[in-house]
Amino acid sequence: MKLLIPICILCLSIPQLSFSQQDSPDHLNYGVKAGKSFYSFSEDAVEPRTDLSFYAGGFVSTSFSSKLKLQTELLFEAYNLRDNNFFNIETNILQLSVPVFVKFEALPNLFLNAGGFAGYRIDVNTDGDNIINNNLIKDWDAGLLTGADYHFDNGLFFEIRYNYGLVDIQNQPQSDLADLIIYDSEIKTRSFFIGVGFQF
Repeated sequence: MKLLIPICILCLSIPQLSFSQQDSPDHLNYGVKAGKSFYSFSEDAVEPRTDLSFYAGGFVSTSFSSKLKLQTELLFEAYNLRDNNFFNIETNILQLSVPVFVKFEALPNLFLNAGGFAGYRIDVNTDGDNIINNNLIKDWDAGLLTGADYHFDNGLFFEIRYNYGLVDIQNQPQSDLADLIIYDSEIKTRSFFIGVGFQF
C-alpha cells in the first residue's frame, strides 16, 4: 500500500511532463468518466456478476500532434466473481486502476486507443463454504487495453474499451480447500467497458 501513492503520482504526472515541452496550454486536457463494466475470466469455472460491476474516475491527456495523444487515468473499479462448482465461493473486489494509452484521431472526434493498465486491489472480500483464509486474490493486476471514444464539441464523450488481463489473479493456496477453483488453475481478467465522460 505504501507504494501505491507514489506510483499513482508518477503515472498521473506523465502527461504533465510532456505538456511542459509544449508551447500552448491547449495541449493539456483533463476530465471525468464513469460507466458499466462487464467481466469474464480465462477460467470457465468462474462466473462474473455484472450487476455489481462499474468504474469511475478521472484522466489527463497531452497532445503530441494534432492527431496523437497520450492519456493517463485513475479509476475505481468494482466487480464480483463466483465459483459454484467446488466450494460455492463469491469474491467482491474493489480495485484502483491506472490505464496509460495512446489515442489516435482516426476520424474527426473519433479516437482509437491502445495501451496497458495496472491495477491495485484496495479491498477483497471472499465468502463461501470451506474457506480458511481471505487472501485468495493477488493485490496486483496488469494487462493490455484497446478501445475507442467519440467526443462532442461541448466536451461530452462516449467510450468503449476492452481490457485483456495478463496476470493470474489467484494466489497460490495454502491448501486445496483454499483454492478459488482447483490447484494451479490460472484466472485472468477479461473486461469490456461502456461509459460516458466529460472533458474540460
